[in-house]
Amino acid sequence: MFLLGSAYPTAKLGINASMPPILFGAMRMGIVFICLIPFCKIHIPNKKYLLPLIAFSLSMGVGVNLFLYLSVEASSIISPLVIGAQLSIPLAIILSSIFIGGNNKL
Repeated sequence: MFLLGSAYPTAKLGINASMPPILFGAMRMGIVFICLIPFCKIHIPNKKYLLPLIAFSLSMGVGVNLFLYLSVEASSIISPLVIGAQLSIPLAIILSSIFIGGNNKL
């Protein structure tokens, strides 16, 4: 939990040290990749799943981290970003219950 919660403060420290945000994000993901290599068992999926897997990986991996570090660079304080990121799951649950069917009780 500490490592996950420390992403925003370490990003702010790294970006304030005149490092470009995209380079900082790439270095962070590179370190994570190197640390996780011993635990990975790589299997190539079927061809029909390969394109959706690449699209999902680019949108969720590269896209999320790209905008995370660009938003950290643009902000002067990071506490609203951290609070907003933590509220994304409860907000998604509330909105999904409204759109899927608010009359059903859990």
